This record gives sequence, structure tokens and C-alpha cells, in this order.
Amino acid sequence: MALEQAERLAQEARVLARKRWFAGALSKAVLGLEEIGKNRLLLYQAATLQMGRSVSWKTFWQSYRNHRKKLVLAMMWSSITNPDLVSKDALNDHLEFIASEAENLDRNKQESQYVGFDGVDFATPCDSSFKEEARFLLEILELLCRRLREQYPIDLPQDEFDACVSEKVRLSRALGLIDDPSVESLDDWADAVVEGNSPTLVRDGVLPTTEEFQKRVEERYEVVAPRLPVTLSALNASREFKEFYASIRNDYGYPDWVILSTVFNIALNVRVVSQLKAPPTPEELAALLDWSEDPDDAPLPIDYFTEKESFNGALDVWLLAFLRGLGIAIPDVSLENRMKIRRVASRFFPVLEYDVEHWPVFDFEGLDEDA
Repeated sequence: MALEQAERLAQEARVLARKRWFAGALSKAVLGLEEIGKNRLLLYQAATLQMGRSVSWKTFWQSYRNHRKKLVLAMMWSSITNPDLVSKDALNDHLEFIASEAENLDRNKQESQYVGFDGVDFATPCDSSFKEEARFLLEILELLCRRLREQYPIDLPQDEFDACVSEKVRLSRALGLIDDPSVESLDDWADAVVEGNSPTLVRDGVLPTTEEFQKRVEERYEVVAPRLPVTLSALNASREFKEFYASIRNDYGYPDWVILSTVFNIALNVRVVSQLKAPPTPEELAALLDWSEDPDDAPLPIDYFTEKESFNGALDVWLLAFLRGLGIAIPDVSLENRMKIRRVASRFFPVLEYDVEHWPVFDFEGLDEDA
């Protein structure tokens, strides 16, 4: 409802702007931004409840009724991951700027609507003095409305809305934005934002287009799955892995092609890389590109694939290689910055959320019947 109201206010502001009634247009645009902030506030509360956490309803209603706080939320939503914010000082300055800008917008909204008194004379709002700001805010409001509507179509059923919120929660957890044990305070959160904005990943040549990225995802199913005849058979017959698979899908929302690629990375490392007596030569590395299991290989222990921390570590090793294949160089690689790599990588491609239609790689056929 808040998004629908923001869209109506944007339409009203556009009508006023066409009539050159810019004072009214500015007021409507600011009110629309407040509705965007309200939309974000409601989504935050929904996500909090989805995670099973308690909600401070007193704080919620204070923010809900506070014009400036809603404006802050509207502006923070699209700017907090600005890649230029690479230091805590820059981030703090940015947050202070947002708070100051929210105050200015709220004040201008009042001045654009009411007869004012400057100590000498009374005066009605002058449309020409609000012209440029009204046009700018209207463009911002319309852009935010379009982006949000793409995610939350009109008349979205409750169950689909819940699914959208759950998807956002899982992605945030996968990127270490929530439930990260290293983030225990606002100061830690600021560090995490700054770390995620630092130039860990740099463009190396021409990156693939979105269509080319999607094609590479399709190829993961076509190329990787046939190379794991032993491991995939064993995992699909394992109740332990079935439970693990369900847990990481529920916690992080990893798409199947990412899980499949990580399983391949674990199997390759155990069967081949760990057996090498020295770091692989360029020739050996090249040979690994075509590696596949022998159908007569013995199955690997299932627990190699079901320990969450080890699995996430293997996923990050695979992610580095996959990004290099996309033309993205990673100059600073360490265990400490793995979440940073995930966050910045997500700006290039939706690696941890995108999937294509595919055959059921993990089907666990027959397990329920055996129970």
C-alpha cells in the first residue's frame, strides 16, 4: 500500500509539474519519498519477523510517524552501498549528509505549501524557486517506484510477498549482511559496509553481458553434472545430505548451480588436488579443467559435503575461480575478506541468487519411501 501511494503521489507531482506548479510538485514528491521510506520500514519489519527475531514496536511506530526518519530510510536504501564509501569517515559523513538532507527536504515541503512570514512580509510559495529541486526529486521518486515495483508487482498475493521477503533475507545472509558473527555492533556494521565497498574486485578487460552470464550458468548443468557420476549418485541417496541441502537452501538461498559447482570443487580437491605432492604446474592446472570422476571411483564420505563452514569455504574458492573466468581479477584474496568478495561480486552479477530452469540435479528420489 505504501508503494501504491508513492506511485499516486508521483503521478500527482508530475501533473503539477506540467502545469508549472512546482511548489506543489515538490511537496508531493517529498511525500512520495516518505512513502518509499515507509515501504522500506515495513519490509525491514517483515524481514525481522521472518528471521524469528523480536520487533521493537515502540521504535517502529516512532519511525513510522516521523517524517524525517522515513526520508532517511528512502535515501539510505539506494545509497548505502555506494562504492565510493571506502572509509568509515566517508561512510559517517555520508550518513550525516543524508540526515541533513532529510531535514532540508522536510523543511522545503513545509515552505512549498504554506504562506510564510519573513519578519516583514507575508508571502505565498513561489513556484519558480522550487522548479529545479521539484524536477530532480520527481525523477528520483519515479525511479525508486519503478525499481520497487519490479520486485513487488501490484496485487502481489501474501504468500508471494512472504517468499520475496524470505529471498531477500537469504541473500543478505549469504552476503554476510545479517547473522554475521563478526558484526556485533553499529561500529562493526560500519566496518562491514566499508569493507564491502573497498576495491577488492577490479574489472579485467570486457566483462560478459548479462546474457553471456546466464549462458554460463546453463553450461554449469550441462558440463559439471556429468563429471560427477559417483558423487551425485551418493549424495542423492544420502538422507544426511538431503537435510544439509535443505538447510543451506533455507538459510542462504544458494541456487542449485552454485551448490553443484561447490560439490564439484570439493570432489576435485579431495580426489586430485590434495593428492599432489607439489603445487600444480600450469599443465596440471589446464588438465584439471577437463577432470571428471571415473565411474569406478569409490564414493567419498558424505560428511565431506555436509559441514556448513567447510562447504561455504569451498564455495568461496570456487567463486574466485568463477569470477576470474568472467574477467574479474581479485588482487586481495584471504579468508578474512571472503564476505567482502561476495558483496562486491554481487554488484557485477547475481551469482548467489540467479538460476535457470534445469533438470533436478538434487532429487533425492526414493529417500522418503525408504523412511
